Amino acid sequence: MFILPQDGCRDPAWRRLISIKVIAEAIVSVDPWRRDFIPALREALLKNADGIYAAMGELFPELPEEVVSKWVFEAARDVPEEQAFWRMIVKKCSPSTNLNYMDGREGSRAREAMGLLKVMRGTAQRLSRLPNAIAAENPEHALEVAVAEFLRCGSRRAFNLVKNLCDCRGVTGAAAVDVWRRIRDALASKGLRLVPCEPEAALLAAGTSMFSMLCMPEAAQILYATDDGRCLERLARVAGSSFNERLNGLESAIARGGYRRAEKLVASCFGSVPDGVLSAELQRELCVKCFNNGSPVWFEGRRHFDNGWRPMSESLSRWLRDWLGVSVPGWVLGEKESFVENFADGKFVRVFTLEKLRTIADSIGMPAYEALAVWPYAQPVTVAHPEAYAGLDAETVFWLLPPEKKCGAIVKGRLDDDLVVKLLRTQQPSRARLLSERLEWIKAAVNERPEPAGTALRQRLVRESEPPCFSVVEPGDPVWLELGLKRLLTGAYRQVLRAQGRSVAALEGPAGEWLAAALERNRPARTSTEGKVGKKAGKKAGGKAAQNAAPAPVALRVARDDADVLGALMRRACLRRRFVTDFLQRNMVKYDPEGIVTVLGAVKVDDVTLAEDMIRSKTFAGDEALRAELTVGALRRLKKCPDERLRLLRLVMNRSVRIDVFNCGCKWSREELRAMAGFLSPAYVEAYLKAVPDDGLMLLGEASPEILSGRRLFEYCCARLRAGLSLPVVLPARRWCEDVDLHGEQACEILRMRDEDLTAARMRALLERLDGHAGPVLKLLADGAADLLSAKKKSLIDEALAVVAVEPAERLMALEASAMGSQRRVLDWWPKEGPDGDDGVLYGVLRVHHRIEEVARLWPADEALARKALAMMHRLWPLDAAWTEVMLGIGLESAPLLRELIGRADFGRPLGCRFDGSYARHSIPKKNGGMREIHAPAAALKAVQRLVNERILQPLGVHEAAWGFVPGRGIVGNAARHAGQAVVACADIRSCFPSVGRGLVISVLRRDLGERFSDAALMRLVDIVLAEGVLPTGAPTSPALLNRVLLKTDEILTDAADRRDCVYTRYADDLTFSGGDGAVGLLGIATGVLQRIGLVLDPRKTNIFRKGRRQCCTGLVVNEKVSVRREYARRLRAAVHAVSCGRTPELDGCVLSIPMLRGHIAFLESVKTAEGARLRESLAEVLAGRKKEESK
Repeated sequence: MFILPQDGCRDPAWRRLISIKVIAEAIVSVDPWRRDFIPALREALLKNADGIYAAMGELFPELPEEVVSKWVFEAARDVPEEQAFWRMIVKKCSPSTNLNYMDGREGSRAREAMGLLKVMRGTAQRLSRLPNAIAAENPEHALEVAVAEFLRCGSRRAFNLVKNLCDCRGVTGAAAVDVWRRIRDALASKGLRLVPCEPEAALLAAGTSMFSMLCMPEAAQILYATDDGRCLERLARVAGSSFNERLNGLESAIARGGYRRAEKLVASCFGSVPDGVLSAELQRELCVKCFNNGSPVWFEGRRHFDNGWRPMSESLSRWLRDWLGVSVPGWVLGEKESFVENFADGKFVRVFTLEKLRTIADSIGMPAYEALAVWPYAQPVTVAHPEAYAGLDAETVFWLLPPEKKCGAIVKGRLDDDLVVKLLRTQQPSRARLLSERLEWIKAAVNERPEPAGTALRQRLVRESEPPCFSVVEPGDPVWLELGLKRLLTGAYRQVLRAQGRSVAALEGPAGEWLAAALERNRPARTSTEGKVGKKAGKKAGGKAAQNAAPAPVALRVARDDADVLGALMRRACLRRRFVTDFLQRNMVKYDPEGIVTVLGAVKVDDVTLAEDMIRSKTFAGDEALRAELTVGALRRLKKCPDERLRLLRLVMNRSVRIDVFNCGCKWSREELRAMAGFLSPAYVEAYLKAVPDDGLMLLGEASPEILSGRRLFEYCCARLRAGLSLPVVLPARRWCEDVDLHGEQACEILRMRDEDLTAARMRALLERLDGHAGPVLKLLADGAADLLSAKKKSLIDEALAVVAVEPAERLMALEASAMGSQRRVLDWWPKEGPDGDDGVLYGVLRVHHRIEEVARLWPADEALARKALAMMHRLWPLDAAWTEVMLGIGLESAPLLRELIGRADFGRPLGCRFDGSYARHSIPKKNGGMREIHAPAAALKAVQRLVNERILQPLGVHEAAWGFVPGRGIVGNAARHAGQAVVACADIRSCFPSVGRGLVISVLRRDLGERFSDAALMRLVDIVLAEGVLPTGAPTSPALLNRVLLKTDEILTDAADRRDCVYTRYADDLTFSGGDGAVGLLGIATGVLQRIGLVLDPRKTNIFRKGRRQCCTGLVVNEKVSVRREYARRLRAAVHAVSCGRTPELDGCVLSIPMLRGHIAFLESVKTAEGARLRESLAEVLAGRKKEESK
């Protein structure tokens, strides 16, 4: 950078040396018509170069030449012609000067003067026109330069000449005439003639500023095709119309669809839209004047037409075609076919507003909607016409439609299973948001699938979708459970764990596998550094013992993924117990004194919850010491919460968990000890009495006497008597069977007897019941309660002790004497065994009436003796007699089953609900949708129900119209009764088994079995055959009972069908009528008959099949003969073929095992013998071949 001299800036002398005027004078001095015009021009410009350079140096004598050169160049920056002129001078006069600085640094007007600048630099050999600044000095010469250059280039069209002269303004009058003459002479001298043009085209090309020049006769002779004297008139008309100003907005109006505005612009220019056809040349020029690119832009993709858009008028279209040579598109004129074609262009579609687009499509019809259906922008218009999407594939329609609820109806029906799976596997980030907005469509399509197709699709989605699609398949859907424990216990399925915790916990599989795998994945490795630290610590501790001590357990933690699963498991008690708390070890938890336990370094839980889980668990396999520690810690921490503390303690007592709660450092208040006595476990009685030595026995006796052993109960009774209290009126029920307990209880019974009631006979009867325990009982009274016995009791006890002392040999002799009729006192109470005769048998049975297995063993074969025993049992012990009746009805061998069953009964519940705890409940899908609840009885209950069914219910028989659950009858025979009928009417009893209640069953059993069983025994049968007060679906007795319940119904409907010449059958809860039109009327009769017993028909399953369509009865076709559906047989063949190919067989979307497939084939064979036999043989061959391959 250099510093400009201040004096030079003020002195303009330097500019005068290189001014525009100097340049213009040099150019004017050169004849423009010379062939070597450019070299001559450069020579004229440099003619005085040396003088100018020297004069410039004299103006700045103190500066170096190079600095002056650069300074002058920068100072002339506002006049690029002067810059270029100075550069020529410097290059000639100072060749050593570096001119790179001047290259490309011309001023702001350089582009306008670029032609002359290139000539000055020597980079161009043509000069089409002079810059405006130089042309203003001598416009006539500038005009001649432009014409001469035009001719030198070889162009011969007058129109191009006019365009070349459009910037040569300022030549008027005689000067203009003189220029046109010189042009004419130049053309004549060269023998040239220009191709003429239209006057209007010339004026449009040159502009109105050249009007005066173009109107001259001399110009007309050179330029125009006509010389009829009308050129001036034509030029004046064009000049007066002001094309450039009035038609300036024509292009914008057309591009925006404002055809009315465009028409007004044309009319304002010409008075009206003119007619006539212009020449092609004039059309082109006029088109260029109206449109920037020489043709109109019919629409701009960035801008909408407004709602008021209308097609172009015919007059404007004609003017554009005849005057401008513009071809108007058909859609602009409103042609429907053109619209449909252009709808293939998305930019064209977006030109119109949705409202206008809807109007256009309505006027065209379905072709327009089909063309618009492929564009997202037009979806609000086409969505009202679902048929427009018929030609598009379902996936395209899915992504096209906007995520609105009304659009789901178009998509749902077209989503097949493969497409649903494909859509949910979409990984493209650009489509992830679009998919999330449309998940409701997929969910609706899946949920509306008929069963079992819907379940099959959800199963497939569950198996194949990664990550799991909870937005489509609810986390609470049972199909997730089919993945198994190993897959469900991962982070991706946390929602399933939360929604179906109980069901997941019930899945089969090793409970501790997940925890073991999680610990294995995150098990810390003991490094060598840890080993060195351990050795150093051992030496510091001193001695070999410290060095050989086992290292402290390493605290176990889980990583984040496993921690997420652990958190889900710990939220649900059932999951927490099965998969976590059952296997906890000490190194898996960190115990906070505040009661917070951190499990595996990831999940925090309070110690009370964890202790309860460990105590409640029946399969606990963890650290017993940890369980005791957590329980004791929780009991200590809950000192200020006595209710919570007692609740936890009650749980400990009720479970078989041995935790020393009285010697663990817990301090119990008097109120807590008193409350504790009400729920204390028998195992803790002795510890409690040690903890409360003063009155612990009295507290337990008042609160929970039933937990006291016989000896402790005897001590309690003695303590009450010594305290002056009376004995309880009724002693607690006996829980224990040990002899010592029985001795104490019997001693209490004798102790509480009043003297006036205790006679010798009463004592003998009491000793008779004591059997072989009489001696120990009497000794207990004599030793422990001697101070409490009256003189009478002491005497009777002493006498009884003497009797008990009889030796075994003497007892045998006494028994023989009794057989001969001798009377001895000892034989009055001596117990008799069953085989000793009728009286002995009777006595033996009655002695063990409360033990049903013993009753069965001793029950007499003599019917008369058996009736006598049962009558006495009914009088003395009616409940035992009722169960004995049931046992006799189903067989003596059922005694062990009945004993187990009675032990599980909850007699506090209502009739028919007392064995509810012996049922496992689960649901299975129905064929027509919905779920069917199944009650699966436990093993003992199921065995008893089978005996009741076989030996009590089945012998009662069924009506001839009943074909379900009857030996020798089946579904095929039922359908055969209705084959070849004109009308087949089918109905189904809604929720049949759950609708048969307790009252209906009792009345039926009394009707059928009232003479055989007592009412009490019938009530026991009701308990056995019912669950939750209704017939359970899944019990062996329910089908036979249903047949007995519907016996009267079958009789009425059979009679009604016979009167109408129709056929009636019933298979379980499916009723079928066939015959003529009268069969339809039987449905109404059936409705009324069933309503009397509280049953109703399901209208959704009521069907009437007439001739001419497929007639079905209980799933079989009965048009001409009994057959199966063709598709059923075809699918069975496909399943067998799948087995032969090594694939898994399926039927109706469900996977079949080999036994299930054999069952279906057997059913087919029962209907279509030949085809079923072929399939059975084919399957056998396939399985045999596979077995051979496996053996190899």
